[in-house]
This record gives sequence, structure tokens and C-alpha cells, in this order.
Amino acid sequence: MNYKEFVEKVILGDLTSLYNIPVKARDDLRPAFRYHLFILISIGIEALGAAFDDEEWFKDRMSSVRFNVALEKLKALNKYKDKCLYNKLRCGMAHVYLPSPGLSLNSKLETYPHNKIIRHDIGLLNLQIEPFFLDFKLACNELIKKINDHDPEIKKKVYRDEFFKVGKVEDL
Repeated sequence: MNYKEFVEKVILGDLTSLYNIPVKARDDLRPAFRYHLFILISIGIEALGAAFDDEEWFKDRMSSVRFNVALEKLKALNKYKDKCLYNKLRCGMAHVYLPSPGLSLNSKLETYPHNKIIRHDIGLLNLQIEPFFLDFKLACNELIKKINDHDPEIKKKVYRDEFFKVGKVEDL
């Protein structure tokens, strides 16, 4: 599978399937695995950003650069670029399975005082899975369009035939 197919099928497709598994919360349904979605999206943002650099996919010390490039280059994620999201979300979730201090994660249906994206009065960034997932989904589709249009910002490595091989372990 090439990189574009990986974004379509694994990053976007599988995350959408996970997002669509509901759990009943009071009288409404919300994504059952919202906490895990935050983890996967934070790592997925970095994977999207990798399409914009010439470095090999597994180059060391590119996480911050790739994550922040995705926030900068993909319009659907622009609103998060000045929120220290790499440190607050991606690092905490990827390394210790927790958001860093100053970040709150929830669903739109969960009760939270003044449920807004930013609580300036207490310096808290509050992310809700529903709009965050929608923004990520839009960013994936935006990147797919850039790949299809051969946007000059997308690097050559993206167009290689094989990015990821799916199969039985013995076939790999």
C-alpha cells in the first residue's frame, strides 16, 4: 500500500470506524473510545506532517517538526498551531498515556464548566473529541487532495509504490 492509501485506509478509515462505535451517555451517544482516539489522532497528525519533509520516514528527532508542520500546512488544523499541542497532547499521550498538565480532554456531551476550547481564566486548553476528530478527518482529506493534485509541498517519498505492507507476519 502506498502512503496515500495508508492515510485513506488506516489513518482515516480505521479511526473513523473506531470513532463510530458509540456508547450511551445520559440520553445521547458519544464515541466510546474517545480517549484512545485522542492518542491515535495525536500520532496521526505527526504522520500527516511527514509528507511535507524530505527526510526518511523513520528519521530520529522529527516528531515535533512533523507534528507542527501538519498544524501549519493543513488548513483544518491551523486553529491548533499556537496551542502548544505537541507538548500538551502528543508527547504526554505517546509517552505516558496521559495529556500533559494544562490540557483537558472530553466529549461535547460531558459536563465541564464553560465547555470551550480555551479557558483563558485558568490557562486550560480543552479539546472535545467531536470537533477535534472532524478537524483531523478534514486534514486527512486535505492531504489526500494535495497528493492527488501533486502539490509541490508534498515530497517525492509520498509517491513511492510501497509505503506499508499489510499481510501475515510470515509474509513480511
